[in-house]
Amino acid sequence: MASDPSTNADQQLRAAIWYTVDKICHEEGETLDLDVTPQFVACLGDIVYKHLAHVAEDLAMFSKHGKRVQINTDDVKLLARKNPDLHSHLAGMATQLTKADSSAPKSKKK
Repeated sequence: MASDPSTNADQQLRAAIWYTVDKICHEEGETLDLDVTPQFVACLGDIVYKHLAHVAEDLAMFSKHGKRVQINTDDVKLLARKNPDLHSHLAGMATQLTKADSSAPKSKKK
């Protein structure tokens, strides 16, 4: 019996989040001389996953409201509007990326 591809992708995403959270927790635990339990890592990983799911939903809604099918930098900046430091950082990064894209040589299509 074949498994649902979306379920498999969801499991892979959860595993990647858990791995990353585990790695960060243990690095910070060593720095602060703290023990990190597997239960804590699992709990934090679940919180991160759920938060990212809400972020994805919000970004999709912003894009849909703008009558677009792709999420763009304006959607991400809109998501960060309640955190001025993050919003400023993202706006700066978007500006740098725009400058880098405009200064890159354009390839001619044949």
